[in-house]
Amino acid sequence: MDEPPSPTGTASSAAVTLVTIEMMQTQIEDQQRQIDQIRQQRDHYEAERDGWKRLCEQAEGECRNWRRRCEEAEAQRDIAREQLRAEVAAAQARCDDWRRRCEQAEAQRTIVRGPETNSITVHRGMSFEGGVYHGQLMGGQPHGSGTLCTQIGRVIYSGDWQHGKRHGQGKAYYDIGYGPVLWFDGEWRDGLAHSGTLFPDGDWSGVKKADGSPLYPITPIQWQAGHKLPSTDLVGGYKLHKWLQYRGVSGYFPAGALGE
Repeated sequence: MDEPPSPTGTASSAAVTLVTIEMMQTQIEDQQRQIDQIRQQRDHYEAERDGWKRLCEQAEGECRNWRRRCEEAEAQRDIAREQLRAEVAAAQARCDDWRRRCEQAEAQRTIVRGPETNSITVHRGMSFEGGVYHGQLMGGQPHGSGTLCTQIGRVIYSGDWQHGKRHGQGKAYYDIGYGPVLWFDGEWRDGLAHSGTLFPDGDWSGVKKADGSPLYPITPIQWQAGHKLPSTDLVGGYKLHKWLQYRGVSGYFPAGALGE
């Protein structure tokens, strides 16, 4: 017959089994902690990934927005270029037209003299003040109604004259290359502006929009001798009185009128 296991051997085997179970449980706990750490790292990386994805989407949206702005700017640039070309072509056409008129006037220039020195005569194409005068004369000077133009036919002044000076009702113009600008319309006395409206057309530069309205508008200014012109700011950093000086027309105002 088999002998029964001794109590000592049974206790030793149970102790080994218990130790083995505890070691396995410890290993399982360690592995679970590692799994938890890996899950935490995975969650952290997924959060970073989502954050970067959002940033990338925002960046792509901004890129699309800037691309659209660039396309709009290029389209506006093309429109502005075409408008400028049209304005240059129109200005060139006006110059050509005035040049033809001057050539015709020069070809047809005549002087109709009166029987006396102080009688009114008519002159078509007389050199005067660096330009060309067309109109009535007396004593060899503009007197009555007449128009002073540049050598290429741009109107400088059109209206009444007296003894070679602007006197009466008249309109004065300048041109910076975009078309004539009516800078004063009113009464003149002894060659100086006396009472009237500055820039009655609401335009000080002559540059036009596609619809023909001024690109740089100005409110017409009512003015009379004895008063100073307002200190009006113009586009480009100009003051009104400085602009008039720059255009060479400040000398047609009485002393102190520009209010510098």
